[in-house]
Amino acid sequence: MYKSTQLSVIALFVMAQLFLTACSNNEEPAVLQSFEGYKTAILNNDGAKAYDFIDKNTRDYYALTLDRALHLSASDTKSLNIIDMMNVLLARHAIDKDELKSMDGRDFFIYATDKGWIDKERTADVNIKVASIEDNIATTHLVRAGQEAPFGFLFTKEEGQWKIDLSSVFDVSRKVMETTIDAAGMMRTEFIFTVLETSTGHEADASLWQPVI
Repeated sequence: MYKSTQLSVIALFVMAQLFLTACSNNEEPAVLQSFEGYKTAILNNDGAKAYDFIDKNTRDYYALTLDRALHLSASDTKSLNIIDMMNVLLARHAIDKDELKSMDGRDFFIYATDKGWIDKERTADVNIKVASIEDNIATTHLVRAGQEAPFGFLFTKEEGQWKIDLSSVFDVSRKVMETTIDAAGMMRTEFIFTVLETSTGHEADASLWQPVI
């Protein structure tokens, strides 16, 4: 009797695992399709379309970055990590103050996309491989030139649609940027201001540390 019960439990467990695997496989094409939709929008500088493919974490991040650009004090801005600091200072440097004050998070994301702030050259040759899907979270690995990275974007299923979490790679991006700065023998501020001036074509100065409002 005990063995029969034990075998039944094992059989149910195996069936459950097969069911979950089947569900995951069925969701994989939808995750890949979402990424392709996002990538196409980015390559076309179509911020409004790209916004449809980003998840709540990403939407919240852009809203927070806009709020920081408008209100964060100089000391607090200088205490941000390198990625957050770069984004706040870029907003202050590249966007007219009155226009920035009229924006919400969606407007800010669309502006950044339409202006090509995301590196289209790198985006064009990036693909993803779905590593796992569990509940409403999909984990992926980036693939470039046939080489698979051990990391990638997370995707969240929101109201039946898979959406990309851009913030899920920020930690990796931060480490890469910090390594680049150290290798160049530059200070953080020097590096950021050089990037700002290169990307916009006009000089960045200390006034960028101050909030817009």
